[in-house]
Amino acid sequence: MKNRSLFYAALFFGIIILDRMSKWCVLNFLSSSYRITAFLELTKTMNRGISWGFFNSAPEYAYWIITFVIGAFCTLLIFYAWQRAKRGFSIVGEVLIIAGGLSNFVDRIMYSGVVDFILVSFGQWSWPVFNVADAAIVIGAGLMIIESFGGNSK
Repeated sequence: MKNRSLFYAALFFGIIILDRMSKWCVLNFLSSSYRITAFLELTKTMNRGISWGFFNSAPEYAYWIITFVIGAFCTLLIFYAWQRAKRGFSIVGEVLIIAGGLSNFVDRIMYSGVVDFILVSFGQWSWPVFNVADAAIVIGAGLMIIESFGGNSK
């Protein structure tokens, strides 16, 4: 259990540090879009909504309701993950979601929106702009879904 706990702590803090540092760099050094490859670009945006910019232009009260719900969800997921970890189950997916969710929650409190900056596109198609925390959340959710089909691995 001790080795797993150290791994989960390293994963959690690694995601938080990578996300916070990347957002700090974007906020302080990215003044315009920067194309890295034909399909990858850095572009600074502020998302006040949720995934894919839903509710981005919602009124102020809706913003704070969404922020509260995100905080409550992270809190519940922490308790859920803790219970699973005590029973010896893998909680990698949960840790990724919690770390990403909490880092984005910090943005919502500090900046009144989430700093997004990674744009993936191909021709006319483009994915919504996202950040490291968003990627961790999506990967974590995918792992939890895969785990739910394959049984609960220990």
